[in-house]
Amino acid sequence: LLQLTKKGSNGTICRKLVFALPGNPVSASVCTELLVRPCLDLLNQGVETSEVVNSLDEQVFIRHAVDNASVHDELMATLTKDVKLDKGRPEYHRVSLQRAQTPHDKLQYSYHATSTGVQRSSRVLSLRSADGLMMLPRGG
Repeated sequence: LLQLTKKGSNGTICRKLVFALPGNPVSASVCTELLVRPCLDLLNQGVETSEVVNSLDEQVFIRHAVDNASVHDELMATLTKDVKLDKGRPEYHRVSLQRAQTPHDKLQYSYHATSTGVQRSSRVLSLRSADGLMMLPRGG
């Protein structure tokens, strides 16, 4: 994320946000969902500032905005099959989600996540059936 600042012709400061995304379509799509969309939502919806309205400290305002930002909906899901974890880093695995009523309470739901298959960043087909990204921890 870059913030470009330049002086406009009328002497005002113009700021533009520029998002530098990976060139690979799948990586760009995942980064858009995880980073760009939440940032644009935050810019569009604004930040509740009642707690920091008297603070002129930019860092206090930024910390408040980050701490109170609604990034994206999250839910707990169970993988339908084991997935090999990356030993080097956590990852976001493209999955297809299924919702099912719980047997003991018809108003409660459980979710099951099925991998879309090979998770190579060049595999555009894996986006076709994905309707979620599952956060997976770094493997041991």
